[in-house]
Amino acid sequence: MPSPFRYLIAHADKDQKRLEPKYETLGFIVYVLLFLIVMPIGINKFAPKYLMYYMCNIDIIANILTVIKDPNIFGALYLSNPSNLIEYISVIGINYYALLSVFYVVIHFHNRSTTRKAILMAGIVVMVTFLIPTYFIPVVILKLNKKLDQTSLGNGTKVFLMYAIGLLSAFMFIYLEEKAIEYFL
Repeated sequence: MPSPFRYLIAHADKDQKRLEPKYETLGFIVYVLLFLIVMPIGINKFAPKYLMYYMCNIDIIANILTVIKDPNIFGALYLSNPSNLIEYISVIGINYYALLSVFYVVIHFHNRSTTRKAILMAGIVVMVTFLIPTYFIPVVILKLNKKLDQTSLGNGTKVFLMYAIGLLSAFMFIYLEEKAIEYFL
């Protein structure tokens, strides 16, 4: 059985058609407006406790949007190998924002705990935010897409199911992150 990483590498750029720069720019602007401005404002208003967990995981949302590529303005949002300046700015900007959020978590918990525990929490957040989901979620979505292609479901239903599984995976990682941090406090 091939490893999930080989599967991801073999299928990640399969049928990858590069978007025109104006669509890449539009995708990044929509992502920033919706997921980096509107959603955090809403979360802060209705569930402020979860804002820091959300912000640390914005790269997971970008990852899901990029892998599913529907709407296709997000197809170049968070590529592992950016090929032009817009893609590079998009990936670096998303990672920078997420890492700043990790620093916030460390500072926030350092005020309530010891330096050792704050650094341990930072390690947990980085593991759950970057290292595991960056490869796990695309593998799951690509395998699901392959299975769904063998069904008679319409494209809209397939896209909905992929987003549902992707977001469920993202929420699972956020939940695990929150519980691990609470455990070590």
